[in-house]
Amino acid sequence: LAGMRAALERRNIEMTANDGYYLGRPSIKRIVVRSYPTVRAAWADMLRGQVDMLLDVGLDAIDSLQSSSQVAVYKFPRNYSYLIAFNARKSKFASRDLRQALNAAIDRPALIQQALYGHGRPSDGPVWPDHWAFRPDFPTFKYAPAAASTSLSGHLRFKCIFPEGALFERLALAAQKQFAAVGVEMDVEAVPENKFVASVTTRGDFEAALLDAQIAPTMSRAYQ
Repeated sequence: LAGMRAALERRNIEMTANDGYYLGRPSIKRIVVRSYPTVRAAWADMLRGQVDMLLDVGLDAIDSLQSSSQVAVYKFPRNYSYLIAFNARKSKFASRDLRQALNAAIDRPALIQQALYGHGRPSDGPVWPDHWAFRPDFPTFKYAPAAASTSLSGHLRFKCIFPEGALFERLALAAQKQFAAVGVEMDVEAVPENKFVASVTTRGDFEAALLDAQIAPTMSRAYQ
């Protein structure tokens, strides 16, 4: 892994086919994996014909790529959920009723439309909806702004940190607006990824954190 990381930092990893493979010579002779500083730079090279395949083009690039007659776009669901994690060690989040009221303040379909441009589906519980044991009658979080406003209005202000990036910023601002509608003040702050990870996993000095958490294909991540 260290060697691969170092190679990516040099921008290229080259793999050549094993002509002596026991099932026969591979049809693809050579693959070059190239690292780009930004998603925009990567899909610009694809549109110029300098890239054959691009993984994870980002939501901002989909419209540009779909309009090209030379590019085929394939969509797939990520087994991650965007969520706001509240630090239960902070006294203001000790109440289960308060945390449930915060969930009731969030209109998940609206977030998907505003921040994900419609590319996603609501995540309203800890179980991946494609898990073999999932049932549609499981209890889920429900959008109930009136009840949330009664419980929360004027009683809570906190800061939510998130990793730097346009997608996380859109999600944070959309959630901030929804919380404000029920009287909750959520200050938002973008931080470099290394500082974000240290704050959430090592120091534990955050109040709330917007992140994408793996929730599939098994329940091990959710339990962790």
